[in-house]
Amino acid sequence: MILYNVTVNLETSIHPEWLDWVQNHYLPKLMKTGAFSACKLCRLMDSPNDGFTYSIQCLCDSMPALKRYQEEHREQFNSMHANRFPDQFVSFESTMEIIEEYSVSNFSLN
Repeated sequence: MILYNVTVNLETSIHPEWLDWVQNHYLPKLMKTGAFSACKLCRLMDSPNDGFTYSIQCLCDSMPALKRYQEEHREQFNSMHANRFPDQFVSFESTMEIIEEYSVSNFSLN
């Protein structure tokens, strides 16, 4: 399983509008690409940056599936974001392979 992460730091002045747009437009369109099986929107609670920092975390079944998204859709989504909020945010992407997932049920609590 692959975790594709986009971290976005945005200016305080656009926060309410950005959050509404991401939740009601951006993420639904992202999921409709079929590239991801799940997506989480997280806010960094202890960001050292000014403004608000969010992490969009998307699960992808395989690296080839992620590469397909990157080749066919990434530029469209980056442009959509940049056109809607020009010069009001910075972002970066990271890709991680999920090696193991644990939950409390994996361990004895004795």
